[in-house]
Amino acid sequence: MAAVQEMNIAGEVVITGPSVKEEGGVANYLASILPELGQGATHLIVGNRSHENGNKLLRLVKDYLSFIRLVRNKSVRLVHVNPSLVPASILRDSIYVFLARLYSKKTFVFFHGWDRDFAETCGQGFWGLFLRRILKADAIAVLANEFKSKLLDWEYKGKMLNETMLVGETLFNYEISEAVDKNTNTPKVLFLSRIEETKGIYQTIDACKILRGKYSGLKLIVAGNGSIEKQVRDQCSGEKWIEFTGYVRGEQKKELYYTSDLYLFPTYYPEGMPNSVLEAMATGLPVVTRPVGGLADFFDTDKMGALTDSLDPEVIAAECDRLLADPAKMNEISLYNIQYAHDRFLVSNVARRLVSIYNSLIEEKQQSTVTAKSVNA
Repeated sequence: MAAVQEMNIAGEVVITGPSVKEEGGVANYLASILPELGQGATHLIVGNRSHENGNKLLRLVKDYLSFIRLVRNKSVRLVHVNPSLVPASILRDSIYVFLARLYSKKTFVFFHGWDRDFAETCGQGFWGLFLRRILKADAIAVLANEFKSKLLDWEYKGKMLNETMLVGETLFNYEISEAVDKNTNTPKVLFLSRIEETKGIYQTIDACKILRGKYSGLKLIVAGNGSIEKQVRDQCSGEKWIEFTGYVRGEQKKELYYTSDLYLFPTYYPEGMPNSVLEAMATGLPVVTRPVGGLADFFDTDKMGALTDSLDPEVIAAECDRLLADPAKMNEISLYNIQYAHDRFLVSNVARRLVSIYNSLIEEKQQSTVTAKSVNA
């Protein structure tokens, strides 16, 4: 989708983050949001490159030098940094915030991931030195109220904002209607994520095994790759009702969402806001997941699917069964999820909020500059 004309940024913005060709939530976020922002935003690729073979320390130094060349430009008004609250990111991205402030640029930090265990210790000692650099940012956006509370514990003094991840316009399934008949006799359950233990892959498989006692035609689609992909594939080699697709994107991913009946994602990873859940909602899928990150703030079990604290496959299977056994409820949830995702997660709506944040910070800078000049006159 082309950049929306009314979303004019009041000055140049430098946005740091991974290449849009990489996998992961931040790369997906940037790939979707950058075309909406237009020429006022410059994306500086930082961090690991999946295919790099060179010296990582040298690459890091080159990234910092590239950043300095950009922010020395007087036309740059704001720097937007996209860290996760994990050690490597805090170490790297605190330097970008420090350099931006050194060149008198407004700074906006958007935390995408959040490791709760690290959050309990990083406010002090060695990591506290770097965290305090990030806490100098003019505004910080987080994906959950829980994370906001932690910023207050760390005595952050700037603007605190709640934000969301996003979904591209082309993924929305606007064709779903009241007449859609969800296939609950031979349901297709989708798990789309990196294949890691903490993403809930084993709970997903075990829950679906239980469900097959009632729905003998149930099929589980596992889409994605990860560190334990081969291990999981080997363990399921005799289970013909489980299909592994590998990593998917674009039309292939869209087709998987559209042809599935239920999205199952019992993650216990330190998520910020799982993008796959938002995408599943946009395509009209009822969702069964856990209250991780920002999901705990907005997910309504009665209207969106099921949210459970449990990692017990029996409990997860029971939540899935409750939905699959009620086709009318499944249709009601489908329609609600599409509308909710459109209003809150549609990329153009997220972009408008982001530009509003940018312009507010840039205007503050301009006003403070004018005030300083008048005082010195």
